[in-house]
Amino acid sequence: MENKDDTKSRKSALAVRLKAEVMTPKLCHGDDQDEARLSKAFGLWPPLREVFRHMAGLSYLELRESRGAWVSPRSYATLRSSSWWRR
Repeated sequence: MENKDDTKSRKSALAVRLKAEVMTPKLCHGDDQDEARLSKAFGLWPPLREVFRHMAGLSYLELRESRGAWVSPRSYATLRSSSWWRR
């Protein structure tokens, strides 16, 4: 049986990774996010809808009904809210 804390930490790790990739040239506006591939890579099941909704709330991703998640355009607000660049 999987520990809830372990799942939560893997979801957090994925969110941090996606934020960093969105804020660098690694992911560009409109890039499709493959939920099944990311779920498998991070050992997360059920799929990542919760993480994607959180990232959409922070303006990193756009969710489209029955079509998945895409990287949002970078905006001043997204750049400003990102903490990784302050290091």
